[in-house]
Amino acid sequence: MSRLSYRTSLKVLLCITLLGCIHVGIAQDTVSVYRKAYQYAYKTFHKDAYGKNIIRYNPMPSLLFIEFKNAAVGYERVLWRNQSASVNIGYFTIPDILGNSIGAVKINKSNSRGMIASFDYRFYLKRLNTRPAPNGIYIGPYYSLYRHRSNTDFVYFEPTQLLQYDAALATTFNFHNIGFQLGYQFIFGKRITLDMVLFGPSVSWYNVQLDLESNLSPNQANQLYEKYYDQFFSKYPIFDQLFQNATFTKTNSANGILPNFRYLFQFGYHF
Repeated sequence: MSRLSYRTSLKVLLCITLLGCIHVGIAQDTVSVYRKAYQYAYKTFHKDAYGKNIIRYNPMPSLLFIEFKNAAVGYERVLWRNQSASVNIGYFTIPDILGNSIGAVKINKSNSRGMIASFDYRFYLKRLNTRPAPNGIYIGPYYSLYRHRSNTDFVYFEPTQLLQYDAALATTFNFHNIGFQLGYQFIFGKRITLDMVLFGPSVSWYNVQLDLESNLSPNQANQLYEKYYDQFFSKYPIFDQLFQNATFTKTNSANGILPNFRYLFQFGYHF
């Protein structure tokens, strides 16, 4: 073999070897990329250590007051090994109570607005739970606030005298609740959560303010109030005891302390 042929053969062999190394390197990189993607997906959905955060949605206000806009979103954070704190905040309103008319009264409701807020601190019972917090049985104190304000305009017709009377009612509700709760939080697939408060007695302090502006006589105002009262409490009997001492006067307020109870379920995402 000549010297030239030998050099040419050597160069070809080196090129083949280099191409083979590059191919192996690319194949290894491809396998490495797939392996890393698989490991990331596995750790995301099957990680051994639980995350410390939950974001969630509470549909209970929508169900209790038959109003889709009433809902709250929340966040829970594990602070210590078996303890966490959570906060919820949302929108709260009471829908139309009397409909378009009732008897001789026509209603126009406006400026209805309100809010929901709550805070609780949880102790997850390590001896009863097989998984770390925030999964399992928990106990702890809580505070919640329901606040609502609305304005309702009434038009009252007196058929016998063919007279029209106008009335404007501004209503403000404030409910402060402090209590102790027992609950259980499920975590499915280490991602989807279902939180349920099973037992939550509380002490509730309420404040109700009713402001009436009208040209009604006292007797007509009382009749209007009775119609409003009957329809309101037949739809929301939970409020009946809160207004049992109220009277429909020029300016009326009611305050009191009552026993109450908290129960809820909410869905979340754990990470």
